[in-house]
Amino acid sequence: MTPLHWAVDRRHTSSVACLLEMGAPVEVPDKEWKERPLHRACLRGHTPCVELLLSAGADINARDRNGWTPLHYCTVKGDRAVLLLLLGRSAVVDCRDEYGRTPLLLACQEGHASQVRDLVNHKADVNAKERRGWTPLMWASFAGHEATVEFLVRETNVDLEERENFGGWTALAYAAREDQTQVMRILLDEGAEVDAEDSEGITPLQWACQEGSLESVKLLVEHGADWRRTNDFGVNAVWYSLARADLGLSEYFMNLCGREYMLELSEVEKTFPERFVSEFTEMEEIGQGSFGTVVKAEKDGKAYAVKELKDSDLPASTEDERDELPWEKEYIAMVVGTHSAFICGLLAFWRQGESTFFQMQLCESDLHHWMTKTKPKNRNRKTVLRFISDCSSGLRFLHDGVGKIHRDIKPGNIFLRMEIDDEGTMRLVAKIGDLGLVTDRSNPMGNFYFERSQGGGAGVYLAPEIKGISLKTEKNPTVHGVPKYDEKIDIYSMGAVFFDLLFLKPEAGHSECRWVVYVIRRMLGGKEEKHERPPAYEVEDEAHRWLQDCLQTPEGAEDDRESELGNGERNGKEEDEGVTEKKKEAKEEEKKKKMATIKEQELKRTKMWAEIIEKQLERKRKKMEAIKEKELKRNEMKK
Repeated sequence: MTPLHWAVDRRHTSSVACLLEMGAPVEVPDKEWKERPLHRACLRGHTPCVELLLSAGADINARDRNGWTPLHYCTVKGDRAVLLLLLGRSAVVDCRDEYGRTPLLLACQEGHASQVRDLVNHKADVNAKERRGWTPLMWASFAGHEATVEFLVRETNVDLEERENFGGWTALAYAAREDQTQVMRILLDEGAEVDAEDSEGITPLQWACQEGSLESVKLLVEHGADWRRTNDFGVNAVWYSLARADLGLSEYFMNLCGREYMLELSEVEKTFPERFVSEFTEMEEIGQGSFGTVVKAEKDGKAYAVKELKDSDLPASTEDERDELPWEKEYIAMVVGTHSAFICGLLAFWRQGESTFFQMQLCESDLHHWMTKTKPKNRNRKTVLRFISDCSSGLRFLHDGVGKIHRDIKPGNIFLRMEIDDEGTMRLVAKIGDLGLVTDRSNPMGNFYFERSQGGGAGVYLAPEIKGISLKTEKNPTVHGVPKYDEKIDIYSMGAVFFDLLFLKPEAGHSECRWVVYVIRRMLGGKEEKHERPPAYEVEDEAHRWLQDCLQTPEGAEDDRESELGNGERNGKEEDEGVTEKKKEAKEEEKKKKMATIKEQELKRTKMWAEIIEKQLERKRKKMEAIKEKELKRNEMKK
């Protein structure tokens, strides 16, 4: 940090004024988080320093590494005077950070009702979603900020029924899950759909029976919630109350639906629907990950990538991880990774039998395929530098935002998807994927460099300190000789990817790209130099600088006239023209056979499921008859 940073951080107004008079630069960011003095002043809520910096020409919309502007900082702090000052100077109201969050969303998350009102008065979008689909109302409802929720639903045009992307939950569902009874009351009084189902058919009442209080359950039922409604697992709200074994809930529902119904329901078992074969069609295997198979499949006319992880194939948990299921790290990393445009995030997730399924966006290609099809002399420099910039941002987010190490960075695990980037350009965006080997960056003691349970993936891209270390699985639970290491293994692997992308030669150190070579050489430091490898945020800064330098050249300033994917695979398409008609027909025939097999399996499952239901109904009927017979005998004995 600069002296100006330190003075602002300690609210020394006179020191700040003195430094500015002496010509101290106001736009110099710190190295790690790229915070400018104005960011720090807004975080501290110090109006005099903010005014001095703005008068000295500080950028009111400057972004830090996470994309936060001064307006984001003051909404988190909750200082209204600074907020009004920035708004009065025409700060951009709906600017988004790396997660897609606006200042209004952060204010709702923190429960600063007065700031929420000020932002709305300055035309902030009350329905703006972040990358996972959360709205300001969802955050306020989740956190239980009653005043904020009340303002949003009664004084703005907020959408009560908006759903987030992952589970299809509404604001009411979040309030029910977190047992925010007063928030639920406000939402229901304003007309929120009481039986709004999420992506698995679960209603707010069912969530309340699982996680909430008797008061919340009563509130929902009083507003017409249907306690008989079943979800995709074949159970209803009453079933969840029985499974929870809560005496108050059990007594309440006993009075509501009767003893016989409760007894009958206690015999019902939760089922897990065959979602994969019932929801998806046109399945085609497209790859193997570190653990599991990836399939291309269609749902509702759209193509997705679906990854299946079988429990028997997953890495074994260590002693420190015994409370964490083997697939949970990948699941958590993918959920948080959804916030970054440069990590393959998660669209849906479910457990089925002894397998875990992840539904993801389908990418057009991967970096290995792209480099194979595109010879070095044909590679567009701007395209390559964009890929490098994307990868560096994804890796920095994984290390610093998610707190994870990938451990298997290689071209085959970097996917390419045609998207509109933050600058509005339609292009291939590089995304880090296959998070099956992710591990925590630090241990519970706060150490970053320590001996771990296993090494990384296999291949030439592995860092030298973990090469030759086998993977730990249930079949191979003991791995010997794992050294101490940290996230610098990912830096080495990414450096090797950059080297291959740029097709650098040793003598290139004396060429025009010598600075690029210098950084990549540091990334590729051996065992003895591993601690000298640059951190991910430094790699990101350098990669962005290379791209910006390229964009300043006449070649880089030209618009992209062709699809990058088309350019990248021109040679591949020429080769594909030689494929015979006979092979195409054979492939089509094989596809038809697969579909016929899938339909046959689905028919068998449907038939088997019908038989199971029939048997369950027969058992219930017999039990009901036995109960009635016993009651008749008791009545006769009383007479």
